[in-house]
Amino acid sequence: MNATLTFGTKRTFKAKQIINDFLTYVRKPLYIAEDATISKTEKFQYLFKVLLCKLALLPIFIPIIYFTKQLTGAKSADMPQTWGYYVAIVMIVPLIEELLFRGILHYSRWFIAFVFSFVLMTLAKYTGTFDRIGWHIGFTYLACFASIPLIYVFTKRFDDTFEAFWVKNFKYIFHLVAVGFGLVHLSNYSDINNYLFAIPLVISQIISGYVLGFVRMKLGFGYGVALHSAWNFIASFGMLVVLLAKFF
Repeated sequence: MNATLTFGTKRTFKAKQIINDFLTYVRKPLYIAEDATISKTEKFQYLFKVLLCKLALLPIFIPIIYFTKQLTGAKSADMPQTWGYYVAIVMIVPLIEELLFRGILHYSRWFIAFVFSFVLMTLAKYTGTFDRIGWHIGFTYLACFASIPLIYVFTKRFDDTFEAFWVKNFKYIFHLVAVGFGLVHLSNYSDINNYLFAIPLVISQIISGYVLGFVRMKLGFGYGVALHSAWNFIASFGMLVVLLAKFF
C-alpha cells in the first residue's frame, strides 16, 4: 500500500527545491515509504537545509507572536532554569512529541498502543478518575503502560482494516496531526483572553507540524526527531547560556 517518493536524480538541496518539495507534499500528502534511494549523509544534508529554511522564517514569526500577545494578553509560561529541564526540552520532549504526533503517520500497532496508553495516562492525570476510586498514581501509570502489549495483540486481527483506513484517509490524518501539534502548544501561554485570536501565537508550531510530518514521511522517523531536537536546541539557547554562566 506504500508508494515511494524520491527526490529525483539532481540532489542539489537548494532552498527553492526544498520549499517546492514541501509545498508539493503538503498540497497532496501521500502515504509513502521512506526514501531508500539516498544515503544517510544526503538525508542529513537535506535536513540541515530544511532547518535553515525554518530559521529564515523567524523574522516573520517573532513580530506575529509579539503583536498577538499584546492583542490577547497572553503570557509565556515560566520555564525552570535547570539542567534537567533543559535536557528534557532538547532530548526527551522531541522524542515523546514525535512518537505522539509523527509516529502515528505510518500505521503501526506499536504506535497505536503507545498513543492509547498515553491518552489513558493523560485522562488519569487531568480527570482524577483513578483518584476517586482510590488508585495510587504510580499504579495507575503502571496499568496504563501495561495496556500497551495488550492493545498490540488485540489489534493484530484488524491490521489490514486499519492500514487501509490510514491509506484512504491519510491526507486528513496528516493535516489534523499537523494543526493539532500546533494548537497543543497554546498551553505554553497563560492569561489568554481569546483563544481564537491567539492562534497566531502557535503559527510557528503549526508550520513545524507540517515540516516535521513531511520530514518523517520523506526521510524517516529518526530524522524528524533530529530536526525537532535541533530546533528546540536553538529555541532554548538562551537557557543554555544562563545555565553555563551559573556553572562557570
